This record gives sequence, C-alpha cells and structure tokens, in this order.
Amino acid sequence: MEKFNQPILILAIEGALQSWGIRSRWDFRDSGLEPSKSGIVGLIGCALGIPRNDPQLEDLDRNLKMGVREERSGTLIQDFHTISMDNLMANRKGKGASNTIVSRREYIQDAAYTVFIQSSGEILKKISKALQNPKWPFYLGRKSCIPSRPPFISISYDYKNLKDALEHYERVFSERQPFHKIKDKLNSLKEKVRIIFDDEKGNITRQDLMRVGESHMYDFRKISIDFIDLPNIAREKEVN
Repeated sequence: MEKFNQPILILAIEGALQSWGIRSRWDFRDSGLEPSKSGIVGLIGCALGIPRNDPQLEDLDRNLKMGVREERSGTLIQDFHTISMDNLMANRKGKGASNTIVSRREYIQDAAYTVFIQSSGEILKKISKALQNPKWPFYLGRKSCIPSRPPFISISYDYKNLKDALEHYERVFSERQPFHKIKDKLNSLKEKVRIIFDDEKGNITRQDLMRVGESHMYDFRKISIDFIDLPNIAREKEVN
C-alpha cells in the first residue's frame, strides 16, 4: 500500500454512555449525535495532563483536523438532576429560602465511533503516547461517561486525507443489530454509515472549537456530512 506524508491518528470511542454537548445551557445539557471536536480535545488534554483553562488546549485544537465515523449510532436518552440554589431567594420573613432547579441531561447509550485525527507526526506521537499512559483519567464528554475500551488504535500513513481514511479504514466495532436473526434476508441491502469531517468548503457550521476562558464559549468550524458504504470488519489482531 502506498504511504503518505500526513499521518492520521485512529481512535475507538465506545462506552455505555457518552455525552457531547453542543448547545448546553444551565438547566439543559444536550448531547450531539457524535463526538464533538472540543470533547475529543478535552479527552486528549486529560491524557496529556493539560488543565481545563490552559491555552495549550486552544493550540492543540488549532493543530488538529478531525473526522468521525458513526459505526453504531446508539440511542439518545435523557436523565434528570435536581440542583439546590440555597439562599438565592428570600422568603417573606427575610430568611434564606431553598430554590430547586430541575436539570435535563442527554446521553447517547451504547454508541460506537471511530475518530480520525490529522496533524503532524510529532504531535500525533505525543498524543498516542499519552493515550496509552494517561496522566489523568479521561472520559467521553462527561466525567460519568467512562470508555469501555482504550481509545488508541494506531497512527497510519496509509491514507491521503481524512475522508480517504473515513471511507476505507476497516470497521473497528462488531455489529449489534436488533434484527440480527433476519440479517440473511437483508444481505441485498447496502448498509451505510454516517461520516462527519472538518471541511473548509463544508456547508454546515458546528460550534465546538475549543476556546479557553471563564465564559466557556466555543468557536465555529466548517464540516461536511456524508454517508458511505459500511467497511469490512477489522481483523482482531489489528484492533487489540
């Protein structure tokens, strides 16, 4: 196979629960349908031991291009939390009163993604080393969302760009389809998977670029979304 100069880091993102906030506000914490760029940069930052508000996270973000292949879409579920806001309101007697807010939080259940990251060889080698020996525990969007497997797979020089890797890298995860007993009857149907990738000419805007600051605001990037034929399952020796 032809080798290319631009390396691509390949990650397996899988867990019982994931949550990748895009438009989260105080009492509603949403989740996108796939890993956000800020979420993946945060995961890498934990592995490298970079604090949350460190400008190094912005530098890291700007040096990475990312693509995501949705291998198993999972199910979007919602949880409810109560938050007590003591002493923020006064009752008629002038004493502090308790005010409880109900917070809704979204999670993706039983989803699996392959994430492709393009950057310089030096940066990707540093990231891969950290992912295999992380300084801090990492998680899938929220601290309660623990990976079910180590994310690092490999660094590859076999693809000319992100889309080439998204389309041709062998499938990492096994299928979990509710209709598996009748799958033989569906062999004539061509399965498709969704891919999302950085694209300066893309017609979709996503607000998930890491920006450091007390306001925790995020910047915009251009992406493209496409559907591709389902790749073959990877050989077990390449996954482990």
